[in-house]
Amino acid sequence: MPLVFRQPGLPLHFKFEVLGEVQANFAILKIVRKVRDLSPVWGDVEDIIIRDIETVFELEGRPPWPPLSPFTLRQRERLGYPYPIYPMLVMTGRLKRSLIDKTHPEHISEKRPKFLEFGTRVPYAIYHQSPQPRRRLPRRPFIFIDKKVINSIVQTIRKYLIGTGEAIR
Repeated sequence: MPLVFRQPGLPLHFKFEVLGEVQANFAILKIVRKVRDLSPVWGDVEDIIIRDIETVFELEGRPPWPPLSPFTLRQRERLGYPYPIYPMLVMTGRLKRSLIDKTHPEHISEKRPKFLEFGTRVPYAIYHQSPQPRRRLPRRPFIFIDKKVINSIVQTIRKYLIGTGEAIR
């Protein structure tokens, strides 16, 4: 369930797509002369995304996730994961850790010169993140690229490009 950032050519173009849902699609104009390799900056971009995911989990969604059903609340209690001691989407912590811990075996982080692929291999993640219509399990997206995140990413990349001399000041 990766989140993919691709920079296909000039101008510097970004498409933030999660499971086929385009969350942002834009180009950075007038700052790029020639970009050959963005892999040195992808670690910083990944850190921005991870910090945002941590915030989303702490807030239990942004916007707030739908509340747990009475059935789920009873089931969690019976299994020893009572809410709110164990927040939404954090019964065992597997999903959250796979997203925020770069050393987790299910963490996806592939940094290439022209793209960053970020996400998780946790199989049930797709059921929470996917925009597909549903009847029972409410959508609780944990990756949500908003304007604030985009601005942080753009500024980080811009600083990197200016520092390498690949940007027009």
